[in-house]
Amino acid sequence: MSRLFTLFGVVLAPLLLITLINSPWLSGVAMSSLILMIMVVGLHLFSGNSGVLAFGHVAFVEIGAYTCGILTIPSIAKPAIFPNLPYFLAHTTIPPQAGVLVGGIVAAVAAAIVFFPLRRLNAQALSIVTLAILLIANIFFTNVRLSSSGGSIFRVPLAATLWNVVPWLLAALLIAFFFQRSRLGLRLRASREDEFAAESGGIDIGWTRLVAFVVSASIMGVAGGLYALSIGSFSGADFFIDLTILLFAMMVVGGMRSLSGAVIGTAVISIVSNFFSKLQNGVSLEGFAISVPSGSANVSIALCMIVVLLFRSEGLMRDLEINITGFLPKSKKQLREKRT
Repeated sequence: MSRLFTLFGVVLAPLLLITLINSPWLSGVAMSSLILMIMVVGLHLFSGNSGVLAFGHVAFVEIGAYTCGILTIPSIAKPAIFPNLPYFLAHTTIPPQAGVLVGGIVAAVAAAIVFFPLRRLNAQALSIVTLAILLIANIFFTNVRLSSSGGSIFRVPLAATLWNVVPWLLAALLIAFFFQRSRLGLRLRASREDEFAAESGGIDIGWTRLVAFVVSASIMGVAGGLYALSIGSFSGADFFIDLTILLFAMMVVGGMRSLSGAVIGTAVISIVSNFFSKLQNGVSLEGFAISVPSGSANVSIALCMIVVLLFRSEGLMRDLEINITGFLPKSKKQLREKRT
């Protein structure tokens, strides 16, 4: 449990500092980074433990965002925005936080339906099929006429704030932490190390992956709902290859096999990309205007990945977890046990 509390501290300490600084821009950046962190934690829960590169997980972010957006837009505005919406949806509005939860549930149900026939595929085939799921979801949400402007949604209440995103992140970390240490988590990691040996040992890899996939998708759906409440308007184009690459970059930089790595990787990439995004818009320092070419933020993410993979191929945290007890003074008894 000390590792979990240490992880909570790593997340909360910078947020308290940002709150004390009281900068709207910094708070907005922090909130966006926390939502991305929830996505990376959800991705880590499945891909980090199973070794399957789930390229289609952003589809469940999309499902969560659209579900939350449709359910939280005020009923009085829905007829103009969604002329073809079914009656019960057109006249139903729920609180924003409830919309986030429903988004996670709908994403989990969709994941169960999609993954059930795929559960017998091997890791390589499954990775490719998840990419196909992303393509299908993107085509559907881009072209379906949900609203008067096609697949776009707008007028979603801007109800997300820094401190009402935090409980969702802590809950995601809690779920990922206990899943990692559960029997299911151990079985999933066994299949990651050697799929054939795991099957020979009596592990039903298909069902184990199914449970992990559904839990992971529910976290992604929650993140999608929070994204909808933070941005107010979006379209299917927001949930495609760019976001997929960004999430994998964060997970790879931090360490694919480490939950702490999901947090550290997201923080590092967010700091680097936002720093260069700020420079792209131009900043003034002591009377000197400083700017970098457009696209520098994306280049910085790519360079960050290259540097980390060159010098620490398994990510910054590798398969290790942050633990504050490792930095605390040890008793003589503990030191003797460590030597033996």
